[in-house]
Amino acid sequence: MAQIKVVHDPDNRTVMIFFGNPGGEVQSEPYDDSTDLLRNEDGEIIGILRSDYDTDGAMVEVSVETHRSTHLPDE
Repeated sequence: MAQIKVVHDPDNRTVMIFFGNPGGEVQSEPYDDSTDLLRNEDGEIIGILRSDYDTDGAMVEVSVETHRSTHLPDE
């Protein structure tokens, strides 16, 4: 089974999304002012980190949907 792992740190206002179990050493590479690419030891992108992610103390709900299209469904 494929795995997506989401790690939310409200104290540091970050959220990390891993495509599978990160395991091993993870290296961070800046993408823009608030986003980093996370790479494994082989240089493969295994996730993203979003800084300055503030929910103002609200609960965070995570949902995952699978679609067989390159277009997102209508909201």
